[in-house]
Order: sequence, then structure tokens, then C-alpha cells
Amino acid sequence: LLGLDSDWDLYPWALEQGVRRFANHLTVDVICALNVSHEDSRLFVRVEGGERVITPSEFRKCEPAPDRVAMVRRNIVDLWLSIPGDYFALEASFWITTELNYASLALDEPWARIHTQSADSVTAGTKTQQGRARQFADYATFLHERQDLINCGPCISVDRMLEGIYFELVR
Repeated sequence: LLGLDSDWDLYPWALEQGVRRFANHLTVDVICALNVSHEDSRLFVRVEGGERVITPSEFRKCEPAPDRVAMVRRNIVDLWLSIPGDYFALEASFWITTELNYASLALDEPWARIHTQSADSVTAGTKTQQGRARQFADYATFLHERQDLINCGPCISVDRMLEGIYFELVR
């Protein structure tokens, strides 16, 4: 499965590269590649050395990566279907759960182009009253349903997510 946001364009080589990488890296269940900004061709993150396997224990110590395009194996889709909560736009909960349980391969190659100024993206929608209500509902669902993540022990990504929720709610 390859997941895309509504404001992304997939490069033609992405699917073939993902299939090839999975065939060459049997111990990983997630492959993350880069997004390139449509407006200025900027990369949001780089992967030193071209590729890097990130284990769940290493993930706990990493700062959250910006949006990346990812391809996952079927077992990850099954995991996502088992996760509690119904979210409008809080897929970080799924990604954190995944990376705390499965190894991933980070690639220093672009697979998608992202339109950062897109007016109809979900992120832009949080500036409206309806968007803020959806965001608040996502936060409430996460805080209620995902105590397993909140109490999972030291994890920088979980800490940053909780900090972000807190600061959004106190505004």
C-alpha cells in the first residue's frame, strides 16, 4: 500500500522503487521516501548515506520526521485496521504505532511532490471553525483511545505530539 495526501503528486518511478526496495529489505515493513516542495523544489528532510533502517528502539530516540511518502506491507494495513479511534486527520497516531513496532527504511530519494500552498488541503482546513472542530475531535479521540501510546515509555515522537496537542488546546 502506498499512502498519499490530497496535495501530493506521485513521481512515476515511486511504485517500482518501493517494490524493489521491499524485495531487497525483507526485514522492514515500511519504506519512507521524500517529498519535494512543488513551489520551490525544497526537500523537507534528508537521509544521510542514502538509506537507513530505523528499528523501533531507534525510533523512540528520533525527532519526528516531516511528511514523507511511505509504502507499507499488508501486515501494517492489518495493524492500522486494529487501532482504536476514528480520525479525520491525525494519521500520526498510526505512524507512531507502526514505527514503535516495526522496522522502517528511510530513503534519500523523492517519490512525491507536495503542494505546500494548496488551498484545499486538510491542514489549511484547520484554520476554519469546522476544521478546528475536527482537529479538536481528533485530539479528544487520541487522548481517550490511545493511552497505550501515551504510556508507552520514552518516545520523542509521542512527546512532541502531546506537546502539540497541549499548545493547540490552550490557544
